[in-house]
Amino acid sequence: MRSSARRRRGFSMVEMIFAVSITVLVFSIAVPFFRAQTRAMDAGAGRLDAFQSARYAVQRIEDDLRLAGGDVGQPVIVQAAPLAIAFNVNRQGITTTSDPNASWWDASLDSTTTASWMTSNAAYLRKSSKTYPTATYSSPNGTRSQAETIQYFLHADTAGGNTNLYVLYRRVNNRDSTLVTRNLRVPSDSNFFFRYYATSAAGTTTAVANADLPIYWDDSLGRADSITAVQVRATGRYWDARTQQNVYRDLHVTVQLRNAL
Repeated sequence: MRSSARRRRGFSMVEMIFAVSITVLVFSIAVPFFRAQTRAMDAGAGRLDAFQSARYAVQRIEDDLRLAGGDVGQPVIVQAAPLAIAFNVNRQGITTTSDPNASWWDASLDSTTTASWMTSNAAYLRKSSKTYPTATYSSPNGTRSQAETIQYFLHADTAGGNTNLYVLYRRVNNRDSTLVTRNLRVPSDSNFFFRYYATSAAGTTTAVANADLPIYWDDSLGRADSITAVQVRATGRYWDARTQQNVYRDLHVTVQLRNAL
């Protein structure tokens, strides 16, 4: 009977106090640690989102811009502005048979986005009052040029109450614009998303000042033809809830135009 009573004996008060104290101590160490880890993960994810927004914008534009060019007489650069660019490029085709020189093919596309922009469908270039095209462009064999006009432009994103954030759009010929990415910022130290470099007849390359923009394909001085490189500077943004501040990640690339004069 005594042995059975000893087996049923519970914890003493001292043991309970000791166990509770150990538990409180463990939690007092673990909780701040897990909070710090959670904040670090949130901040890391936010920085990654900002970087990804900038990287996607740069990569998308670079993929198109590196192939810029058209048929004889068709301009490479159509519009050069700090927040907008338009250029001709044979980027997409419907089939390899109909457009063997395209960069990629998609049977679901139509001729309005896989060949040159027709004068019958001329419209304003985004971020401008200029109508394009004003001429019909043909390939050397006399058929319609297969180089379409691609435009990238920034539009102020006022949905979140921020005045310095932009949404990047892409447009092919006169079709509807499609959203590429948002949460992009144009730093006040540059005031440009696109920067242009022109090469003189003497072979000297210099940056085109913002004050000299925009430049269009029909510029009387031929400045559009002198543009040989374009820099894309994308700055992604995320909101750090812990510090209550915006954090920015900057990414830029300079693309040499392959068909530049």
